[in-house]
Amino acid sequence: MAGKLVLEQVSVHNNTVEYQYAVTKELQPFFCQENLFCISYDLDGQPLVIENVPQGVLAIPFVCNVLPIIWLIDAELVVPELDQDFYESIPEFKKGYVDMHRDASFLGKITVQKVTLKRPNQSGRSAAFFSGGVDAWCTLTRHIEEKPDLIAIWGADI
Repeated sequence: MAGKLVLEQVSVHNNTVEYQYAVTKELQPFFCQENLFCISYDLDGQPLVIENVPQGVLAIPFVCNVLPIIWLIDAELVVPELDQDFYESIPEFKKGYVDMHRDASFLGKITVQKVTLKRPNQSGRSAAFFSGGVDAWCTLTRHIEEKPDLIAIWGADI
């Protein structure tokens, strides 16, 4: 192992999540000196209310950003709490990285101290990501009887 990154604290301030972390000496060249990572959430210029988001879910954006680096440099990521559904999906999306970068070794690991499961209240409604492309139309026609809400997301391709 080439070192360790520990997520020490996740805090919410209005619509911003701040992640305080510590890294061992071996990892210092790969991360910012202030050991702070922040994400702000808004919709149409209005801040989103995120104070009630569970800690295990709040940790996901940080983990998504640093875990590929951890794998590549054969280090360890330590997270105090992480959502169970996300945690169980890690091997599947890791496989995606391995398939895209067959010449790289993804040896690092994640250690989660507490895995939590917080299911949101079910509304009984359905939704579909809808870009207007062939796959989106196929999904819509297969689920038209559910009257799904169509969600447009601007991704890396826009």
